[in-house]
Amino acid sequence: MAALIEGGCAYLVNSTPKYYDMVYLHFLLISRYWTLHPLDLFFATEVPDHPVCARLREEFDVTIIPLRVEDAGFLDSRRAALDWLAARGQHAFVLPMQ
Repeated sequence: MAALIEGGCAYLVNSTPKYYDMVYLHFLLISRYWTLHPLDLFFATEVPDHPVCARLREEFDVTIIPLRVEDAGFLDSRRAALDWLAARGQHAFVLPMQ
């Protein structure tokens, strides 16, 4: 588990507006119960200007990864978000969440 801290770990959630009502709860529970190791929180979506995204940024310091509409499909969104993270080169590990 020490490698999570040393190499940096990204906690990545991909979603669409259809499920935004559950996203806030997801990050609330992660911030409340995952206190063992710090995680950099990311949320990938094709609607980055949605009020839920603003709330995630403000309350949980979540970095929003904007996706193109053509990358909003299930697998395409994960690939695009992983490419976005890889381009920044800050994380040795990624925990992809659904």
